Formats: sequence, structure tokens, C-alpha cells
Amino acid sequence: MQGVLLSDIAALGSRERALCRRAGYVDAEQLLLDHAGTLAQQLSISEWHATHIQQIVERAVAPPLQCAWDALSEVENGGGETTYVPGTPCEDEEPLEKGRPVSKTSSDRVSTGVVELDACLDGGFMRGMISELGGESASGKTQLALYTATCTALGLPAEKGATTSSSSCVLQGGRGEGVILLTTKGQTAARHMVDRMVEMTQACVRAWHEEQPWATVTQTEAVNVMLQNVHVACTSTFDAAEHVLRYTLPGLVARRASMQAPPFALVVLDSVPPLLQDDSLDTTQGSSAMARSVRAGRLHALGLWLKQVAVGRAPHTPAMAVITINHVHDAFAYEAALVRQALAQGTLPMSEAGMARSMPMSTLIDDETPLMLPMQAAHFSGLLASVPCAEHSATMASFHADTDIKMAQLGLVWANCINARYWVAMLPPPPPSMLAPAVLVRRLRVVFAPTCTSSTKEALFLVTPRGVQGYVT
Repeated sequence: MQGVLLSDIAALGSRERALCRRAGYVDAEQLLLDHAGTLAQQLSISEWHATHIQQIVERAVAPPLQCAWDALSEVENGGGETTYVPGTPCEDEEPLEKGRPVSKTSSDRVSTGVVELDACLDGGFMRGMISELGGESASGKTQLALYTATCTALGLPAEKGATTSSSSCVLQGGRGEGVILLTTKGQTAARHMVDRMVEMTQACVRAWHEEQPWATVTQTEAVNVMLQNVHVACTSTFDAAEHVLRYTLPGLVARRASMQAPPFALVVLDSVPPLLQDDSLDTTQGSSAMARSVRAGRLHALGLWLKQVAVGRAPHTPAMAVITINHVHDAFAYEAALVRQALAQGTLPMSEAGMARSMPMSTLIDDETPLMLPMQAAHFSGLLASVPCAEHSATMASFHADTDIKMAQLGLVWANCINARYWVAMLPPPPPSMLAPAVLVRRLRVVFAPTCTSSTKEALFLVTPRGVQGYVT
């Protein structure tokens, strides 16, 4: 539907096209996103006539019907070109080799810079995929994303002093890799993010010099390289995000390739929910169902643009890892019932002793047992990931299913648009003692990720002034 002009739709009569032109409707997307009542007012026609016009445009822009075989395999047309299912990330792309196994080499992943987290993620964030970090405020989502971006821009390995598989390490004479930061929180937040990355870069150089005293790269030189590899854009609205993802970013990738600069490896979007906080969606004439439909359409479009960026649309463009940050909201009685059922059935990684400490057995089983589909939805929304593991007995003792569980925002619509979801949470601090001060420990848990086959589904880490570092109990 993108780019279809109303003047090119032959089924529209000359009068209808003239009405749309005078009202400012140029393309099909603009006309279809409006409610029929709003369109009728803009064109000064009846609502029935406006609905009829929208139906004509919908039939004109609908893709041709294709069978399941066409969706799963390549179809060679008369010109020798390969066609794909319209609207998928592979549209207008070069075909992938059939039967090619998924590689697990380090070049296919972007390291977090932390050994423990890389072990949990099977090497890091996968290129060509959309990975989401969800969690409460101040849980460490943005700090983890910024530390990953810093290590990527500097080409640093997870283990200090280790040698990388490529020549990208700045501290070993390399040029690092490109990083794109997209923030929806304004220019002030963008400055804070860059300042934090500068602080992390200086700390990484100091730690590297402690491991390798003979290193000659200074902090100033490393900071300059990092700043050259990081590109920042403020996308406070959905329209701004569309312009950046569809036009600005592909042009930047092509220009960087023509300059023979290090290719981009990572895109960070912090964060997604503000892009859907548009007052016009709530004040538009029509029912709330129409507003939800528009939001769902925007989420699908955003997911499509991010996937196109991740797989690399331009020829010879390497795939990039895309990290999005999502917020959470409180769960209520029904979701608490799902968690209690999961605890009773033993489907969560916790022991019977921890379960007994958390709540009485008489309250675990409800009269109305939820169906399997709601339980699956609870898993994909991150609801079950908010429950601590059995190893964290002190945390489990203070856990209450009625008040401590959270869910990812944007619902299952956005969960179907991403490829992997990771949950970031902060463990309650232990009681302080005279021997050791209390530390705030964070945990990263895999909610769903098709590329994470490791048995380690959770890792602990700390957020320090130096950045992010692993934590072992």
C-alpha cells in the first residue's frame, strides 16, 4: 500500500479523485487510515459514499492472492526475477540460499561486552533480528543497551585482553563498527546517552590498559573513534520514526559504505511505547476499536521497517542487530491467577520450598483454571519472567504474585512483530552488613528467543559507573 497514489487507481471516478485532491488526500494509505465519518466530512459527502470509496481503494491496493506454497518457496516468473509475499521483510530482497544452516559464529552476533550475558544469549544479540529488552524503570535496560553499543562501536570483545575474530577492536588498531541510536525522549535524553557512552569508553580503556599495559591507544583517541561510529537520531513521533527508518537510515548506510567506513552492526531504539502515544488517536472520530486498529497497524509497520533494517535492504549490506526497549505495566487479578497456576503446576523454575514460602498452598489453585492459550500469552508477555528463579531464595521469600508481577506493554501485537524478548529486572538488595555493602543486582532472563539454545536462561549483572559487568553469586 505504501506509495500508491489515488490518481493511479483507475476504478475511482474522476469526481471522486477530484474530491480527494481538493481535500488533500494524495495516497491510498492516507485515505484508508481515516474513519469513514471523518472522510465523509472532509469530502462533504455521505458516510455511505465515503465507505464505498474506501472499499474501491482497498481492492485496488490489495496484493494478489498467493497460495501457501508461494509463501514458503521461491517463484520464478517469466523475467527470471524472484517474487516474495508482499509485505514481508524479504520483499525486494535477494533470495537466501535454500537449506543454509543458521550460523552461530561470533560474526553473526553482537556481543554485549559481558561474558556472563553472552553465555546466556549464546554469544550476544543475533544479527538480522529484533531483540527486545523489557523491564521496569531503572532495571538496567538502557544501561545494558548503551554498554552493548559502546563495546560494538569500539569493537571490544567480552573478555578484557582477549583477541577478537576480526580487526575491528579499536584498542588493537581497528576501527570498530557503526552504531545507530534512536531515542524517543528528546534531545536532552540523547545528550545524556552520548555522555554515558563517553564515560563507559573511558572506563573500558582504563580496564584494557590494566590487562595490557603495552596498549598505546589513549582515552581521547578511543572516545573520538566511538563518537565517529555512533549516529544519533531523535524520533519523538511515529512519523519521525518512519522517516528515519525508511529514508534517512538506508541513505546513511549507503553513504557510509561508499566512504569505506566500518559497516553498521547495531541499532538501538529507546523506546517503542512513546511512538504510540499520539493524542490524535484518542480524539479521532469513531470507536475505540478504530484507534486500537490504527495502533496495531502502526506496530506492524514499525516491526516491518525494523526487520528490513536488520536484514540489510541494500545489496552487500551486512545484517544488523536491532535492540528495542519496552516498558511494563502492572498485572491484575486475572494475571495473578495465571502466575499462581504456573507455580502450582511447577512450570516455573523454582523449588517447592520457595513456593511454600511465597504463598499458602490453599491459594495456589483457583476454582476456574485458565486455559492453555492464556498461559501461553502470559509467557510471551513476560508475565512469568517476572517471577524469580529458585536459586534466589531471598528474593522468592519476599515475592508476592498479587503485587510484584509485571507485563510488557503493547500486548501480543508487538510480541508477534519482534523475534526475541529478554526480561531485565532488579533483585531486592540483601540486608547491609559491616563486611560488605549492599549491591543492586540485575538479572537478564530469556523470555523467548529462537537462537538461544543454551541451558543458561538467566544471568546476573551489575550496573556500575564503569558500565555493565557480570555478577556471580
